[in-house]
Amino acid sequence: MKLQTKKEQPGSSKNQHTKAQIAFEFVMLVSVVFIAALVFVSFVRTNYSSFVEDIDYYKLKDIALSVKTELHLATNLEDGYTRAVFIPFTIDGTEYNITKENGYLLFYTATEDYYVVIPPYNGTLTKGNNIITKNTGIIEVNP
Repeated sequence: MKLQTKKEQPGSSKNQHTKAQIAFEFVMLVSVVFIAALVFVSFVRTNYSSFVEDIDYYKLKDIALSVKTELHLATNLEDGYTRAVFIPFTIDGTEYNITKENGYLLFYTATEDYYVVIPPYNGTLTKGNNIITKNTGIIEVNP
């Protein structure tokens, strides 16, 4: 008697098991990559928001320090000094305010603020064009 061995048919159970296992592994791999991408995107988004807030703070600080420098420059120069200074209306579209309080100028937005110490002066600083003058030892802004 001759023993005949069965040849695997294309639709056999072993072939189907291997294809199912490959499909399952592919789905698991895609799921892991997708979850990793979601974690990466959320991490980048969180840090980007923080980065944008830092940029706004440093731009506000830059404006405040430039105004402080202009006022101190007027203090150190002779009578007759006159200078036009432009203060931006917004910081990249973000509204901010300027307030004078007891020898300080406060520059602030809804989320950030920055104080600078200033010499005494008469007048009011505004966003836009300002004229700083010094006559008889007194600094005037927008006389």
